[in-house]
Amino acid sequence: MQAVARGRLGRKRREELLLEQKRVVPKGVPLRILLMRSRVLRKVDTWKEMRDAETNAVFYYNTANTETQWDPPFEMNQGRFDCNWGHCELSFESFEALEIHRREHNWLCPACWHLNHCDIFPHCSNCSNNLDIDGHHMGEIVPEALTNQELLMHLQARKLGIFASRQDMISKLNDILMRERKFKQREQSRRRRTTCQHSSTESPSNAPEANNEDILPILRPRLSIEPVPDDRWPHFSMVEARAALEARRASDDGDDASKSDFLDMDTFKRELARLQQEGACKPVGLDENASEDNSIRRNESSKTKSVKRKKKPPKRKGPFRIPDHIDPQTVYSDKVRNGRGTRRIGTALYTGPLVQGQLCGNGTLRYGDGSEYRGDFRDNVRHGKGTLRKADGTIFQGEWRYNLRHGFGVETSPAGDKLEGRWSHGFIEGKGQLASANGDTFCGDFCRGKFHGTGTFTKANGDTFVGRIKDGAAEGPGILKIALNNEVYRGHFFKDNRHGYGVCSYGSNFVYTGTWLAGRYDGHGRLENIATGELYDGTWELGRMGGAGILVLANGDIFDGKFSGGTACGQGTYLYRKSGCVYVGNWKQSKKHGQGQLYFGSGAHYVGTFFKGSLHGIGIFTYKDGSVYHGAFFRGKRNGRGKYTFANGNVLQGEFAENKINGEGVMVYTKHGHRYEGQWKNNQRHGMGTMYFNDTSVYTGEFSHDRMTGTGCFTTNPGTVLQEVYEGDILDGCRHGRGKFTDKSGAVYEGDWLKNKRHGQGRFDDCAGFCYEGAFVNDAFSGRGIATYPDGSCYRGDWQGGLMHGEGTLTKANGHVFTGVFIHGQRHGQGRVKYPKTIPYAQAENAFVGSWLADKRSGFGTYLLNCRSQPSRTGDHASRSPGQSPDAGDSRGEIDHDNTSDSNGELILIPGDPDTDPMGDALGQLVKVRVFAS
Repeated sequence: MQAVARGRLGRKRREELLLEQKRVVPKGVPLRILLMRSRVLRKVDTWKEMRDAETNAVFYYNTANTETQWDPPFEMNQGRFDCNWGHCELSFESFEALEIHRREHNWLCPACWHLNHCDIFPHCSNCSNNLDIDGHHMGEIVPEALTNQELLMHLQARKLGIFASRQDMISKLNDILMRERKFKQREQSRRRRTTCQHSSTESPSNAPEANNEDILPILRPRLSIEPVPDDRWPHFSMVEARAALEARRASDDGDDASKSDFLDMDTFKRELARLQQEGACKPVGLDENASEDNSIRRNESSKTKSVKRKKKPPKRKGPFRIPDHIDPQTVYSDKVRNGRGTRRIGTALYTGPLVQGQLCGNGTLRYGDGSEYRGDFRDNVRHGKGTLRKADGTIFQGEWRYNLRHGFGVETSPAGDKLEGRWSHGFIEGKGQLASANGDTFCGDFCRGKFHGTGTFTKANGDTFVGRIKDGAAEGPGILKIALNNEVYRGHFFKDNRHGYGVCSYGSNFVYTGTWLAGRYDGHGRLENIATGELYDGTWELGRMGGAGILVLANGDIFDGKFSGGTACGQGTYLYRKSGCVYVGNWKQSKKHGQGQLYFGSGAHYVGTFFKGSLHGIGIFTYKDGSVYHGAFFRGKRNGRGKYTFANGNVLQGEFAENKINGEGVMVYTKHGHRYEGQWKNNQRHGMGTMYFNDTSVYTGEFSHDRMTGTGCFTTNPGTVLQEVYEGDILDGCRHGRGKFTDKSGAVYEGDWLKNKRHGQGRFDDCAGFCYEGAFVNDAFSGRGIATYPDGSCYRGDWQGGLMHGEGTLTKANGHVFTGVFIHGQRHGQGRVKYPKTIPYAQAENAFVGSWLADKRSGFGTYLLNCRSQPSRTGDHASRSPGQSPDAGDSRGEIDHDNTSDSNGELILIPGDPDTDPMGDALGQLVKVRVFAS
């Protein structure tokens, strides 16, 4: 038990040690202080993600057990992490990757131009300025690299994970801040020295008026952390620098509200006069060859090196002033130092009042380049009201203060542009108006000579902008109206481009509502055509549909899916409103392409591949009646190898072309059990093929238009004793034409057929000795034909219904030949029987000519004898018994050579004449005729 208890206590102690190692700060007061100065970034269950405001470090706090740790817990490290800064929509798999990415997002404080990290927005870390959240007060979001201090801060924030106590964090951070502060002081000292050296080596400028944009703050102590290039700092003399420093210190000693980016000129003058009285340098006046209103100038193009200063006073650069003592370059033309006089300063000529040699009062100053100033002077500078006419034709008429435009003034350009408003320190500031010669006008706020603030800009063509402007470009909320197409935009701008959220209406039809980037649709937006009902609601990329969105067409069709480059691309669903069809699958360039499913309004549907909007490739098409096709498609039609299953269960496999089977194919008739293998054409059996029937019958031969037509072989019960075979012509599945049929008994018929019946000329052999060759009608002997019987008998003559009928000749095996009329297979009517020779010396056969009734001799008849010396006998004819063969003889009707006389008859001698007696011969015969009563 003790061992178990010690084990549990040991494990518990180990867990506590691990928690202490992972802890950010110890529990208690340090934890409360850390929580008070930290802000919550997000919450997941019992965990909070927090950021320390002092160290900018991120840690995690568990509200359940009040534990803290550096690494994100499992609950907060799941899923993806989105960047929500500005318009950034990137997503990352881990929080560390998101933190590294967020270093690229900085914002520039508009008050002190300090570059800040996005996590401390809207509080500036340099000037403690708290910005508004409104868009036009926000600092500029700059995608620049981190400054040195911020980079160290971020690197240190990542390294602080190795420390587990607040004291280590604070001491380490203080070391970094101390090194940065010393580095900043050294940089400021170096810049001051460089500024003084430049002021002593620069030559004065002869320009009549410098650019107003060259005016910069004088030795601003609140500097940006980024090093400023040397050519951006103003150059001035040592005494001016000292005066500026003293004036700056005096202004900094006051409250924060008195601090400004520009020196107070009155304070600067007092400090400069004090230094001159103390003998720091000689009095400073107007510099020769200078003609502009700048008190301090910079020369961005000059890059001079430090040189040794000579003992004599150097030529000074800077404001428009000349030394008070007599200079060789200064000429008093009328020797007047007080009162009205003329002074030439280099190429410039002044005419007007002088006070102790200084320009003071209303005078005229003409520059060497042709420029001229008429107005008030004071202490060698333009001060009061005056008019400046530049050589290029530009005219400024207004108020001046210490050589700078200050107060109300109007500037007119040579082209006719007119700028009117209040000026401050050489720049137009506050409300003003600009009227261009081409008809464009601006009325609004100015700052340092540029459009800045709110204003209204109207072009000559009727276009109008009303909104916020920054540094001469539209930035912030505004309204833009374009007269050409009646376009109206209400939203945010950035650098004269539509940027951010905005609503734009194009005439009375189109309306776009959403985000913009660089003047084009970008992000989520909605474009609608009110007149036609067309609508797109989704993501845009550089003015085109890109990403997920919903498109509604004028005909009511709806597409919900992904776009790229303005066309449907990727997964999407399309609903055909009119037909009710639905497509779900891949798209490419607004066409169905790839795998997809198409459902028709009739109930049919297709699952398979598409190519450029058509069914193409392998797929399964199910029709509304239940039929299914599984196989290849080409350009929307069945083409290639496939399998078609009909609604009744029949299955067709083979080669398809143009939606129809063509070529070799197999058809299985499931319901009846039939099977066809052979050639097809246009969905019909056509050509050579084999048909297997469910009763084992087989047909092999030609098909035409889905029917057995042509030449073929039809076999029933193949391979058995009941096998029957037909070979020959087939028409619509029937024996028709010329063919040969062998039945199960072995009988063979070869001849003409008509609709499965023997009809026409043919030959029948029953394989038992009977053979018929002649005409057939409706499967029976009919017409002229020859029949041979097994006993050797032969019949030649007419047939009807399978029986001898009509004129014919019957030859018996014993030699008796009957020639006459047959009715329904029996001798009936007139006929003649020839008997074979029985007497060797007989010249001809005996014969009987008479009538028959029901295959029996009946009525009168005549016997023809074959010998003249022998008398013939006539007698009555007895009928045959019903079962006797039609060729059987009658002994009663035969000639009796032994009995030459008969009491019942009469002997008549008839000479033989072939012409009158065709049955006799040329020699004549003795015929005995007996006439029988009917």
